[in-house]
Amino acid sequence: MNASSTLYWIAVLVAALMDCALVALLVWRVKPARFRQLKWPLGIVAGIFWLALWSWAMWDPFVWETCYQYVFPAWVRPYWPFAFGLINSGLALLFWWLARRLPGNPIVYLVLLGGLESFPGHLRAIYRMGILETPLLKGISAASALVFGFFEFIFYWSIILGLSALLALAWGHWQVPKRGKR
Repeated sequence: MNASSTLYWIAVLVAALMDCALVALLVWRVKPARFRQLKWPLGIVAGIFWLALWSWAMWDPFVWETCYQYVFPAWVRPYWPFAFGLINSGLALLFWWLARRLPGNPIVYLVLLGGLESFPGHLRAIYRMGILETPLLKGISAASALVFGFFEFIFYWSIILGLSALLALAWGHWQVPKRGKR
């Protein structure tokens, strides 16, 4: 089955519902005071997450052969995951900083900023690099790809935030001295 705009619009609905559930869970479990402690875990987890995701995207034979080989030169493959990991590590720190300064719940702002992050890259991929002409994405409308990308990135940043909270929690437990030991 080839991907179609209809399939992408269905995926938008599914992703939006998953995002609502994930964000609600994060808002419930990660309070603003705890969010303030997530600066460095967020930067670390975001870097590792995007490195891993782009490593898969660049080295998976199906994805490379049906999509990215038409968009990226081959020499980019080993470097892009590291570059994107570093870029997103920095963006995580920026999003954390901005989310703390806006009124309301910082978790909602962080994931919305993450969703907005999708637009520059996806717009460039669509209108300058021709990604919608590749065998994998031929037949997808720009609108459905852009809206899906927004919710896709909210999903990614929700996962990053959840993993960051778990890392911070684990780190806090490791730092607690054991009873009877000095």
